[in-house]
Amino acid sequence: RPEEVVPPGLRESELYDREDVQRGFVRRQGETREASLILEGITCSACIWLNERQLQKTPGVVDAQVNYTTHRARVRWDPERISLSQILQRIAAIGYTAHPYDPERQEAALARERRDLLKRIGVAAMATVQLMMIAVGLYAADFYPIDDRYIQFFRWISFGLAVPVLTYSAQTFFSGAWSSLRRRQGSMDIPVALALGLTFAASTWATLSGSGDVYFETMAMFVLFLLTSRYLEMNARKRAAEANEELSKLVPAMARRIGEDGGTEWVPVGDLRSGDR
Repeated sequence: RPEEVVPPGLRESELYDREDVQRGFVRRQGETREASLILEGITCSACIWLNERQLQKTPGVVDAQVNYTTHRARVRWDPERISLSQILQRIAAIGYTAHPYDPERQEAALARERRDLLKRIGVAAMATVQLMMIAVGLYAADFYPIDDRYIQFFRWISFGLAVPVLTYSAQTFFSGAWSSLRRRQGSMDIPVALALGLTFAASTWATLSGSGDVYFETMAMFVLFLLTSRYLEMNARKRAAEANEELSKLVPAMARRIGEDGGTEWVPVGDLRSGDR
């Protein structure tokens, strides 16, 4: 239905078109305006390319650049052709969330993402340990006689442990892959989701049919390694972002400008223009 096309969160984005709201984060550059936005949902460099491409081909957007380390986007647009709320909606249309840069809000979003990732890693880690223990028993069946009933029992236990890994821990890969396919764009989530889905399906069929090998432990370990590497990357990005913030604090807020008569006055750095001394 038409009212479902724009969700409530995006309708609220129209508040950002108000002059009194934009005064705090939008800079005027002649006939254009520029703002710094924080993007949520970025997982790889392909996400950066997709957001930049989506914005740069949008009529009215003059320039758009996204920093992978800080997930901060610098967008410049012509207010006569497009509004800020429409830019935010364009970003939301491809599966990402954008909002004006706010250090506290950025820190809260990063902390929320970190907690969610740790939960997924915890589930994958506990399941992987148990699955590997069971896998050792199944591997031993190639060298020592084990009753088929126990082998089938181990397979069903492995299936039960692998289900939460696939449906919860690996959910981020499947949602990212579905979002990319829906937009007819490529991303690293697509081959990952395909590998996980095929491995689980083949192992499930082997469990149901009672023949062939199962690879539930391989799937779980793959998810654990991917999530752990993503967590380490997130921490590295956080440290890099903090270093950038510390560097930005070294820039002075005020400067002493020398006038034509030789007198001096203290002015904000933002008021300095080319040619000033």
